[in-house]
Amino acid sequence: MQFVTARGWEDLSNLIRTYDALGLETDEPVVRQYLQHEAIARDFAAYLALYKKYRDDYGVEAILAGQVPPAVYARILGAAFDERLSLVSLLLSGLNTRFAAAQFEDAVTDEVYQELKRLRTALAIPDSTPAALLERQLQRRHERYEQRRQADLVTPAETRLHRAVQALLEHYTEQLQDEPFLEGEDAFGLVQEHFTHQVEQREAAAEAASAALEAAFDFMEQAFGPGQEMVVFVTELALGPASGPFIAENGCERYDRHSQTLLLDSRRADLARRLANQAAQDAEAGLL
Repeated sequence: MQFVTARGWEDLSNLIRTYDALGLETDEPVVRQYLQHEAIARDFAAYLALYKKYRDDYGVEAILAGQVPPAVYARILGAAFDERLSLVSLLLSGLNTRFAAAQFEDAVTDEVYQELKRLRTALAIPDSTPAALLERQLQRRHERYEQRRQADLVTPAETRLHRAVQALLEHYTEQLQDEPFLEGEDAFGLVQEHFTHQVEQREAAAEAASAALEAAFDFMEQAFGPGQEMVVFVTELALGPASGPFIAENGCERYDRHSQTLLLDSRRADLARRLANQAAQDAEAGLL
């Protein structure tokens, strides 16, 4: 039996992101180096080329920015169902990138907030300068991370989060070192002022993701109405590891409305099936 390992897919995924950032093409020979299965590599390379073609032809980023070219609606009317689903997938991909970015900023903000709470407690009974106290926290935090990393308990996402938090805390430490005469609440106020920028960054990421989601619903409603494409779109939003938590945290009225409609439709369909089955059983019993 031959199959592509999870590591092969993950490494290829990282390469595609890097190639896209550099403007390079991920063609079939490159895909083969990572998947090492002729049929799967060929099929995936063909899918990737088609995926990128749809992304460019439909202008997915423009759609998520609320600037839909009129030609897009004309094209989608004549598109086959698989092309429509590909477009829905592209929209979801663009949204999930934004949801993940908002999730990341939220996680960074929470981690830094916890460290600042510890700093404030330490500043109440100082045994060193504020900069030294925060530097000590930085060292302890990094030691805990290294212990988990050496035990192979750290994921790439956790490494990225750790580095982002460390960078912010190091920046705060430098600010305290530049103001050596500040103590207690004054020192904490300086750090808190800089932390405000991170809070604003988190809010901006959430607002950008919410705006893109609203723009996506604008397009979906105008292009597809309550059709099967909308069913797929809402279902994937509900099941997505980034989209589900984001919507639960930030809300989306139209997502709730479409979800309720789909739920009612599902219940109606289930009731109709039950009634049909009962009618068939009654008819069979009458014949007997």
